Amino acid sequence: MYEKFGIDLTDEQEADVVMFGALLGERAEEMMKSLRKTSWFVEFYDVDQQKNLIEGLKIADAGDIEVKTGNEITEKVEDIIKRGKFPFMFCISHLATYFPLKALPKDVKIVSFDAHFDTKNNYIDEKMVESVFPLDFDEEKIKKFNRGTWARRSFEENKREYCFVGARSGDEFDVQFMKDNNFLYFTPKMIRENFDEVKSKLREFVKNSKIYLTFDIDVFDPSIAPGVGHPEPDGVFWHQVQALLHEVSGGKIVGADLVEVEPMKDNIVTEFLAVRTIFEILSLIKT
Repeated sequence: MYEKFGIDLTDEQEADVVMFGALLGERAEEMMKSLRKTSWFVEFYDVDQQKNLIEGLKIADAGDIEVKTGNEITEKVEDIIKRGKFPFMFCISHLATYFPLKALPKDVKIVSFDAHFDTKNNYIDEKMVESVFPLDFDEEKIKKFNRGTWARRSFEENKREYCFVGARSGDEFDVQFMKDNNFLYFTPKMIRENFDEVKSKLREFVKNSKIYLTFDIDVFDPSIAPGVGHPEPDGVFWHQVQALLHEVSGGKIVGADLVEVEPMKDNIVTEFLAVRTIFEILSLIKT
């Protein structure tokens, strides 16, 4: 019963949106099983908007793909786009986002909801090693390619425009990298204290643009999303995220992912929030 997402699914040939899981990172399969099971218990009707969030969308769950080099993700996204459909990926490792971006035109802008900038030049710790499993990387390559460096590596290949929403964890080198490359970013403090200004700047960033939306669940405050690898304090909350996602929809979202849900024993609050976020993003897709 829980092998697919709990929504009215169609097959890939008929679908507008093709969802898939990428098995990159330890516990990746566990995340996908937990997300799919939880999706059966989350309403996709928004009471305040009085709207069925997935109404009119034909959605296919293509299952999970094995990842051995990362190129499997790129090829999957290329195939989905080639067939005129919207790719929506899920993964426990934010490194996975590096690979769909290789399949997108250079004029696509990136909007990243994340507690972290993920722009380090090189970095390694136990969690970063976990984030590349089962890729056959030596230690030097892991330092360069992991969930803390993916945005920098992608930017080096294609000088796209980036906007980071909810970022609050980084060092002086990350901030300098933002400034040097004219990256737009909004910390939770900026969002709290200047919400209208943040929305206006985000609206301008996406205007008349194609957007790839990557959503790391740790952007939320850990009080409402504890099931993450790096539960950074002072995050954003649902009403803020919902409003900012609607600003992003002012552009044309051409692909999306949701990453970094780490299942907890006897606590699925993070999965509930993740699934509700998935439905919200689906409601913003223009087919």
